[in-house]
This record gives sequence, C-alpha cells and structure tokens, in this order.
Amino acid sequence: MMDNVCDITYTPVPVQKENLLNKRRLGMGVLGYASALAMMKIPFNSEEALFMTEELMQFIVNYAYQASALIAKEKGSFPLFDKDKFLESKFVKTAL
Repeated sequence: MMDNVCDITYTPVPVQKENLLNKRRLGMGVLGYASALAMMKIPFNSEEALFMTEELMQFIVNYAYQASALIAKEKGSFPLFDKDKFLESKFVKTAL
C-alpha cells in the first residue's frame, strides 16, 4: 500500500515528483521501540537491548526486501534499479 502513496503524493517541485517516482523510497521506522524496552525493564544501552535491536532490524530488513521483491514482481522494478549494482553491493553480500 505504501508504494501506491508514491503515485498520489503531491510535491511542490516537479523534480521532487520525478525523484519520488524513479526511486520509490519509503520511510520505515520503529516508533515506540525505546518505550517497549522501558516497559520490559531493559536498559536502552544494555547488551540485551543491543541483541534485541539486532534481531528486530534483521526481521524488518528481511521482510522489507521480501515485500519489495513482491512489488517488483507485480509492477516491475523501479526505474532507477540497477540489478548488477545491487547484487555487487556490500549490503547484499553481507546481509542477505
């Protein structure tokens, strides 16, 4: 659904719309994570919090890439996607 927002978002400057459609970037975050740690009585700067953060981010990254691949399957890849550059990236070689 968030990908469709790119198509209907108003931008005041035409180049912003062009960038939005060519890159199709979406903001993702973890609003409330620090509060969740506090509710679990886990200090924000503890080893346990660091471990949980790593696990949470791996989960988010994996599902974000999976969702991106499914959108690409449905709609085609975004205009500026460079498969070769992506596959050679340090991120892909180490994270996926």
